[in-house]
Amino acid sequence: MLALYGLWHRDRSKTWDEPRWSAGEFVPLRAASLEGARELWLIPVNPRCPHCRGHLAHAAAALKRGAGARLGILLVDTPQPPAASAFASVAVDGLWWDARETWRRRWGHRVYGEVLVFDAAGRYMRTMPPGFDGAVPGLGAAP
Repeated sequence: MLALYGLWHRDRSKTWDEPRWSAGEFVPLRAASLEGARELWLIPVNPRCPHCRGHLAHAAAALKRGAGARLGILLVDTPQPPAASAFASVAVDGLWWDARETWRRRWGHRVYGEVLVFDAAGRYMRTMPPGFDGAVPGLGAAP
């Protein structure tokens, strides 16, 4: 237990880069126009995680209640991306692969299905947990 605590403490005490959306940092798998978007909701998805598609569907449903935001998938923790056709039926505005492991290694994030929210300029605004109800206390309401 002590060794596990030591690893956790070292990880949590590290200074991480604040997330910032820059499409050039990631490998595009589906062309996306974020022109005119007020926000980008970016969901980290591991293609082998069965729960990720459920989190994605939940976020897509919450996003339909608002306007001006786009929904994107960031494929994480995979050495090669799946074929874009694997996500062809998923209604998102963009699909990117995190080939450099930015989400985990630079931003320090670990939770599949969380929703990272960026403004139109790519500035990080907040993170909503998987399965959020659209109005998470302390994080603001869904658009």
